[in-house]
Amino acid sequence: MAGIDESSPPLDDVHWARTQRLLVEAANTRTAPKPRLIERALAALGLALAAPLLLVMGWLIRREAPGPLLYRQVRIGAGGKPFTLFKLRTMEHDAHSRFAEMVESHNHYEDPRFFKAFADPRVTPTGAVARALAIDEVPQLLNVVRGEMALVGPRPLIPEEDRWVEGWAAERRALPPGLTGLWQTVGGNEIGFEGMLWLDCLYAGHRSLRQDLRLALATPRSILDRLGHWREGSRA
Repeated sequence: MAGIDESSPPLDDVHWARTQRLLVEAANTRTAPKPRLIERALAALGLALAAPLLLVMGWLIRREAPGPLLYRQVRIGAGGKPFTLFKLRTMEHDAHSRFAEMVESHNHYEDPRFFKAFADPRVTPTGAVARALAIDEVPQLLNVVRGEMALVGPRPLIPEEDRWVEGWAAERRALPPGLTGLWQTVGGNEIGFEGMLWLDCLYAGHRSLRQDLRLALATPRSILDRLGHWREGSRA
């Protein structure tokens, strides 16, 4: 398997139950090849279909906060190789310069390895909607077309997060990061850093075309759950 103990998941009961529902038996599937050319073609088609929506969302965001349409960030890919990840910009133009301030005052986790702000003041109103609907992640289809990412795989880590990946967790680096994956569909930001690494390695031990299809089909439900959390937070 993936070098982890599946009998002791670092997850709560709810997220572990979701994980078990999404998993496909791993027998003889770990080395199954993925149809990368078909995957790239599907990503190119998806990017073309989504282009009008991205342009409209980008125009709205630029009206609220002038700046580039796309946000570029270094992430760590397969084999530990860095690449430039593309996202729809959802923040104010000076967001990066305020990162240290956000870590101090808005980090949801008491964990130096993982930064997530559930109410980040740098995010524009339209950007918040784009995040809730995962529209900001659609430009990552370009990374799939370029061969730097897969449609399904581990979460793409920033270098500051990847430096904490050691021992058993290093198996996640054998796979290209994914636009969606087990962590994203089980709970995403509700799950801490250790749980994310564990789920990525669990996926590595169960990966197959059938597993990827199941996770892809589960992704819309996870987006709806994310939208529900955002709406509850917006009313608070």
